[in-house]
Amino acid sequence: MICEGNRYIAMTISRLEDLPNELWLEFFVYFTWSELNSTWLQWKLNNRIQLLTQMAQNRVALSLESTSFKTYGQCLDYFKYEHPLVAHHITSLLLNEPIVSNEIIDRWLENEKSFLPCIRKCIVYIDLIDKPALRNIILLIRRHALTLRHVVFYFSGINRYYMIMRKIIEERISLHTMKFIITTDSRFFKWKTSLTECATYFQQILTFPKTVRLRLSLQHMSDLALLMQCNTLPHIEDLHVTMETGVYTSYQLRDRYENLSCSTLCFNDLNTNEANLPHLRTLQLRQLAMSNIIVLIQHVKSMCQLESLILVNCDVIDKNELAEFKSCIIKLMKCLRCLRFVLYLPAETKLENTDLYWFNFNHHSVEYEINELLVLYTVPYLLNSQRQVYNHILAQQSTINNNINQIEWIIDRDPLSISNTLTHFQHVRSLALCFNIKQFRKCASALACLTLHWSDVQLLLKHSSSSWPFVRRLDVRLTTLTNIPSASLIKQLPTNNFFPQLQCFSLVGRRFSLNRPKSLVTRILICLDALVSSSSKFTILHVNKHCGPHRTLPLASRDIFLTLLTERVRSRGDHYSLSKIVIDSNEEIIIWL
Repeated sequence: MICEGNRYIAMTISRLEDLPNELWLEFFVYFTWSELNSTWLQWKLNNRIQLLTQMAQNRVALSLESTSFKTYGQCLDYFKYEHPLVAHHITSLLLNEPIVSNEIIDRWLENEKSFLPCIRKCIVYIDLIDKPALRNIILLIRRHALTLRHVVFYFSGINRYYMIMRKIIEERISLHTMKFIITTDSRFFKWKTSLTECATYFQQILTFPKTVRLRLSLQHMSDLALLMQCNTLPHIEDLHVTMETGVYTSYQLRDRYENLSCSTLCFNDLNTNEANLPHLRTLQLRQLAMSNIIVLIQHVKSMCQLESLILVNCDVIDKNELAEFKSCIIKLMKCLRCLRFVLYLPAETKLENTDLYWFNFNHHSVEYEINELLVLYTVPYLLNSQRQVYNHILAQQSTINNNINQIEWIIDRDPLSISNTLTHFQHVRSLALCFNIKQFRKCASALACLTLHWSDVQLLLKHSSSSWPFVRRLDVRLTTLTNIPSASLIKQLPTNNFFPQLQCFSLVGRRFSLNRPKSLVTRILICLDALVSSSSKFTILHVNKHCGPHRTLPLASRDIFLTLLTERVRSRGDHYSLSKIVIDSNEEIIIWL
């Protein structure tokens, strides 16, 4: 009852169960399939809410991720009991871990029709997948081209990129959205042939007839010229091209303007009658010389209808070339609404105010900084488009956000510069080889993956006064002469004082030979026992990680080592009995409890 003047009005008390069906279904949108299954379905409040929960489950789209399982036994239970119930809800697949990724690919091949019948998106981290599995994933993508709309491949180097692109061309794969992203610069690596010649070898034509959004890397101007022809990309709307010239950023190469093979695009390279992408609206070009950009604007018909042009790390010879670019924009690109760029000019270039203010599209201001070269860029700086970032350029210009998948942040030893940089790390989830560990720990509160040199880890164990509460994966880089760290030090890592949530520990950069299997197995097991005895959360030990291609001779050594390691691990008790032990083609050793 409530009192209103001299009257008392009866009020009905509403309960959660009294909410209408529409609000319940809206409420359930914020739960995943597994969360609905473990909460509302288990609680069984009443028949109506039970039925609404089941309806909500049928509407939820699921993502199958290879890092979703804490133990290998949990992975096997999922595929045996849970997956058949949720398979038709799964629309996205993420393959970023070797053991489960291979398991998923093998099961998908065995039962293609029912394993992932509604798959729409597939993301693959190529360097974390074994070679045989890579061939199978390309085969599966081709077979499911009618349902798949979106594929993304991440590469840490350019060598596997060329291999995958050859397979894509050979299998004539063309989906709505395709992204082939190289995350690091590969200096001096040269492709054997262009993608055009590769297509000719397979008696194919380089074309992606169904693709609307495409991101890829090229190393030959002939490929770029061919991409601009209508019969190559007839339905393209969003195109992102990186020219892999084998060059790092401007700060690491003095002779940027010399000896870059296949770097010039000529008018004769373009078939002007066919150089037209009628649906193109957004174009991003990376590491392309301004002279080539001007040729594209002048001779590709569809450039006049572009709405967004983004240029990243593009060389400009002098102010005259910059002026010619301005003229082309004004005269030929009438529909342009957004222009953003990072341009490199010679350090002696003198810029006037008009050089800065002319580019104010969508309220973007323009600034420049001189450091060996003059860097002219729109603000905010194009952080999402960079592979490497120097903190002194960006200290006040941009912030790392959740949209950035991978970036190498290069930090100098200037304390002021480091202090400015720290403001950018609030969303960082993966960090490699940071300079001041204590400062970064305080700022990077969301850090889940950390890579450190073993010498830094030793300092951390001696002097750290507080823990890293969210780090689940720790990669330790060893020098070529460093042995497997002692058990007494390893044992401290997964404790409340340092990494209380640690699940995965890797030894990186130092290869341990399989020629002496008994000795290596003993050392690995000492390390494993130290980690397991300190934490019930620990599940994965990874040795020989990222050491490059290698094959121990005689070949029988590998089989002997695997057999011995498997027997010794599984004989250690119930906790180890379902362990999965893998040695991949590069002899990376993975034990998953």
